[in-house]
Amino acid sequence: MLTNFYFADQNVKTESYEIVDRTSIRGTTKGRIGEEQPVFTINYKGKNKELVFKTQFYEKMNFYKTVEFETRKGFFGFDILENKRLN
Repeated sequence: MLTNFYFADQNVKTESYEIVDRTSIRGTTKGRIGEEQPVFTINYKGKNKELVFKTQFYEKMNFYKTVEFETRKGFFGFDILENKRLN
């Protein structure tokens, strides 16, 4: 995984995807146990992918329409998603 990330292509492409579905999960990170985290489903390259966001976005999760993020190609061909934003 580290090799895929550290030797990735430096060309960054910004992409925006419509939110197909939304749900939530209980937080499991230290200090966040019991707090709800929003999960947004997008159609990424023909497959449904779930993106988990921080608890601060939970209250307004129904107002967001799209997810925007930057992608670059990893060394082994796997995509690297960075700087996720909700719109």
